Amino acid sequence: MPLLAMMYPRGPKVKSEHDVAYVKHAARVGSELGVDIIKTNYTGAPDTFKEVVKGSQIW
Repeated sequence: MPLLAMMYPRGPKVKSEHDVAYVKHAARVGSELGVDIIKTNYTGAPDTFKEVVKGSQIW
């Protein structure tokens, strides 16, 4: 059975929940935990979201 994780950057130190660095980190944490599908924030542009996809081990 596939495991879906909703990985959203949150917290007092997160300045923008759509910043590519934070979204990339959240996706990476999900992939390292072994999830099959990650739901996360969109960074606002296809080019920056490609960095998020390449930064995780799931694709």
